[in-house]
Amino acid sequence: FKLKVGAMPWRQDFARVQALADKLPTGVLLRLDANRAWDFETAVRFLEAARGLPLQLLEEPLVDSDEVALSELRHRFGVAIGVDESCRTLAALERVIERGAADVVVLKPMFNGGPRASLKLAERAAQAGLRVLVTGAFETEVGRRTALALASSCRGRALMGCGFDSPFADTGPEQATLPCTQREAPSARLASLRVPCPLHNAAVARPLALAVDDGQRALCWSELEVEARKVAWLLSERFDIGPGERVVMSARASTEWVVALHALNVLGAVAAPLADGPQWEQQLRELRPRLVIVDDDGSAPTSSPSVGLQTLTLNRRADDRFSNRKSSEMNRKSVVVSEARNPNARAVPPFPAVQWNLNAVRVVLWTSGSSGTPKLVELTGQQLLFSALGSAQRLGHLPGDRWLCCLPLQHVGGLSILFRALFFGTAVRLCLPFDTEAVVAELFTGEVNLVSLVPTMLQRLLDARPEAPPSALRAVLLGGAAASPELLERCAELRWPVALTWGMSETASQVATSAPGELGAGLAPLAFVDVEADESGVLAVSGPIVQGQRLHTSDRGTVDERGRVTLLGRVDDIIISGGENVSAGEIERVLLTHPAVAEARVVSVPSREWGARPVALLTSASEARPESAELDAFMRAHLEPLRCPDAYFWLEALPSSALGKSTRVLPAELLQAVDFQTVVGVVGRPKEKRLP
Repeated sequence: FKLKVGAMPWRQDFARVQALADKLPTGVLLRLDANRAWDFETAVRFLEAARGLPLQLLEEPLVDSDEVALSELRHRFGVAIGVDESCRTLAALERVIERGAADVVVLKPMFNGGPRASLKLAERAAQAGLRVLVTGAFETEVGRRTALALASSCRGRALMGCGFDSPFADTGPEQATLPCTQREAPSARLASLRVPCPLHNAAVARPLALAVDDGQRALCWSELEVEARKVAWLLSERFDIGPGERVVMSARASTEWVVALHALNVLGAVAAPLADGPQWEQQLRELRPRLVIVDDDGSAPTSSPSVGLQTLTLNRRADDRFSNRKSSEMNRKSVVVSEARNPNARAVPPFPAVQWNLNAVRVVLWTSGSSGTPKLVELTGQQLLFSALGSAQRLGHLPGDRWLCCLPLQHVGGLSILFRALFFGTAVRLCLPFDTEAVVAELFTGEVNLVSLVPTMLQRLLDARPEAPPSALRAVLLGGAAASPELLERCAELRWPVALTWGMSETASQVATSAPGELGAGLAPLAFVDVEADESGVLAVSGPIVQGQRLHTSDRGTVDERGRVTLLGRVDDIIISGGENVSAGEIERVLLTHPAVAEARVVSVPSREWGARPVALLTSASEARPESAELDAFMRAHLEPLRCPDAYFWLEALPSSALGKSTRVLPAELLQAVDFQTVVGVVGRPKEKRLP
């Protein structure tokens, strides 16, 4: 089904296309033709909003037909791009091919110089792997038959279809499918599936139940909905935020932060939680947000003034009003959000809640895992919903549940707690940033039922209060890194209800999770999740938490006959040394059996002779730190020489991410202090090195 767009503002176009998509039968795809009506920014905004729609093709979106910009649209949104009036000659087609600017070439013989010239274009497009779509303008019968003849000649040249009602237009399903589009995934049937606004549902079902509390301000679900809708109106009116728009949330975690998150959900916009740091400018370039939400203390992320982004300030002071002011440091328009809840401010009409398109992106996260290589991960409503359902099925769900959130909201482990509470109408107690004494105090109030931690956090809690957990605590979701056998033994002895979990940002959190208190025999995948291990032991995940596709993870493991998953480490744990695969995880497990070793991390360093060799980073369980020769002898009693570290380094603390997860990125002081070429590369001779 083809529809013209671009003759009216993009929001009106989107509303028309969305309304049509809702009426179309399942499996029917849309072709849109903008006739070069949009600039790049408008095209981005439309495609951000239209992510969940069943689009097969977008013809000529850009006014200047910039091939580089077209290529970016293809790869950023996964939508098939068609070129028509900007590709009437072989020279123009070559530019399109060279820059990867299109998937489809639209041929109109009367504009391309006749049937022979059009046939040459079709042949070159087919050679480059592009599809051909033959159509026409206002033709005479001669022109129409010419186009039909061309379409017939192109059937062996990846013909996508014909713009006429004729036998030639029936190209079959194998030719009607474009390999580039995201809509071809098995989850395409959910592309136009919508559910009522979850925030509104929670407010209707549990209006007076606690929704969020940060220790300074608490809101019930009805209050949270009212405030979120008002802030949504402000975002729409002041900043023109609409469906698909990306908004960076860099403010500190608070009740106001949660209100802003739900306001973006009401609008259908995309929340991008982001912590300030050295990669801030790179992250902004990747995200291309329309707005940045900052704190009310006058501070702002360390960004270049040239970025030119608008900022919105979360203000906790009820007596403030709106103020338009310039930030001298960043030269951005700034608005203080307090009028939405200020009784003395002028009335602000609430923004109507819209239905959720399950296939639309709701959240963008910046994640690097343990490899240190950052990337953007988009999460749809479908992924967030099925993740929450699977978690509730495994951990249990009660209407009066209260989650303690002490994981950063910039990470999926913290953010997913807010969405679980949203879908089930339960409460969240924010306790951020993580502080051992504060978290212990919250847990032992007897009001917290669930908490999510990484092993380092749990170790600190048990060190601070080594006793049985409070009776109200039903589950401790433990993930993000492998827990040591000693920690698990301690939890078992004290009867802490630990539920081990394996997950990642790409799956909206959990993939496989044990029942609380079950600490052995692998992890059972959540409902709606399939996990398989390939021949090399790499785990793959499929199901609605990955949009119905198949995600090849960076983790290695096994899946037994019952379907339980046992993790063996990460793909980047493998060090190829002398042509042999050496497992860093296996070395770490042996090192941790030594009584003097508290923590162990094995990293790969270059070797002239072997390509790469393992080096061990250690922390001690006591003041005694064995010499390298003693450690090497211990390791050789368990592993063959090739698999033993070439050097051992004692550190005060192992490198970790902001979340406390382990990382195999070498600390800067170690890189500066040691020339690794002088300490590795000789298998069979222990190396003795300590940091100066």
